[in-house]
Amino acid sequence: MKKSGLITGVLLYALIFAGCGDSKDKEQSNAHKEQMQNNKQAVDKEALLKEIADLNGQLLNDTSMKVNRPMAYKLISKYELYVKTFIDDAQSPDFAFKAADLAQGLGDGKKSVQLYDFILENYPSYEKYPEALFLKAFVQENILHQLGAARDTYNKFMIDFPDHELYDDAEASVKYMGKSPEELIKEFEAKNKNAQQPNS
Repeated sequence: MKKSGLITGVLLYALIFAGCGDSKDKEQSNAHKEQMQNNKQAVDKEALLKEIADLNGQLLNDTSMKVNRPMAYKLISKYELYVKTFIDDAQSPDFAFKAADLAQGLGDGKKSVQLYDFILENYPSYEKYPEALFLKAFVQENILHQLGAARDTYNKFMIDFPDHELYDDAEASVKYMGKSPEELIKEFEAKNKNAQQPNS
């Protein structure tokens, strides 16, 4: 009887705790929605768009041939602010893609993958979705040197988009991944040598 009472007590406690957890989750979700709404009210959309355009123009018109990293990161942060505040806005997928591309150009693989993931999670119908997936793999391979993760992402790309123009690039990346330039040269030389030998 004591054991039965204990089990009943534990189950009752679990139900109460779960109920509190659900309530807490709902409260957190509502708080998040409220915060996002407040963010929208706090952020002047037109002013932010102007800042983005100005920063973008300054970067494009910079003739010093040097990457202005502080300005580039400032632009990335403005892109991020826009897409996270106005996530459903028509421009947000493009802004997220530009931010990811910019981070990639800066060699910031972690930020770039984070932004590509944001696109993949939030914009499944985005026209550049396949490119975002491919570029995520590219960054994982060439900047972060996470070869296992890169291979998985390339394979996902090839499964999901077998007719895409980047399919061959993904296939080649997986095939030659982790090989040194010397190994690749030897492999190509051996392939050419075999191709030149007459069939007996």
